[in-house]
Amino acid sequence: MNLKQVNQYINLFCILKLVNKVPKESIPGPLLENAKEIAKNTKQRMINFYTVPIWDEVAEEANQISQIMLENGYSSIKTISKAFIEDIFDETVANYVFRGSVASSYTKKLQDILEKFMVEEIIKKGYVILDDIYQKQVIIDGEIVERETKYINYKRLIPVLINKYNFQYRKANKDLLERFNLKGYSYVLYRISA
Repeated sequence: MNLKQVNQYINLFCILKLVNKVPKESIPGPLLENAKEIAKNTKQRMINFYTVPIWDEVAEEANQISQIMLENGYSSIKTISKAFIEDIFDETVANYVFRGSVASSYTKKLQDILEKFMVEEIIKKGYVILDDIYQKQVIIDGEIVERETKYINYKRLIPVLINKYNFQYRKANKDLLERFNLKGYSYVLYRISA
């Protein structure tokens, strides 16, 4: 597992409250100074410190949080981001987990393009599926956006669009397949009323 994946899983554990990030101001002085020195010598960000709560005390809340995430379109560790968590919960939760994290201008441009495309598709034909995103050619700063990058940002936008436009996201059942004339069983983002 690479460092990015490790960080994504730690952030997920923090969101679920299975792990708690220790604020800098709560780290004992000598430990904080040592961490700063290591960061300076390695030319990397300072490491984070965590505590692990007693499982029995957090299990029920972790389950409730996970249900909220699933209901709001969470489907992959790759989709975890500050914006995703802020849209599902609030800015306080997002800032707690993602201190100092700011979306890049590239990500902002891509998400703006995808959101506009997705909303237009839903207005035009009533739904959008992942294949629509893959087929949409997106060019940012002269570069074609890769399939995986479009996938991740599509998944991150789902809860945003659900909340912003009152869309629904679910696996296509028989009714949805007939309604939208779809073949196979895709997940569909669509308007609740036709």
